Amino acid sequence: MKRGKQHRIPKASRRGRRISVLGFWQPQERFDYGMVVGGFNTKRYLKLMHWQAERAEQHWLATGQFTVIIQDGASFHRSRQVQQYWQQWQAEGLCIFFLPPYSSDEPH
Repeated sequence: MKRGKQHRIPKASRRGRRISVLGFWQPQERFDYGMVVGGFNTKRYLKLMHWQAERAEQHWLATGQFTVIIQDGASFHRSRQVQQYWQQWQAEGLCIFFLPPYSSDEPH
């Protein structure tokens, strides 16, 4: 795929389940993503995050640099099951930060 070209996924019909994508971008390095039919939930999110934690640990051991993920407040990002892994992921070199809640009263 050429840089800047939109990627299209052919579907058999116009009706059907949505495709959801979570992406991880490292400038000038790589773009990783996970894609599911339907939406993300805690189980699917954890699978993707464990994969990223493995990559983060390899990067941390090789370079001493942490990997930072910034995400919104989706319920599966903050579920109790996910929170159980936050300290483990940080020990593996993966730091997670959250965007502040959206407020229409704040200037853009």
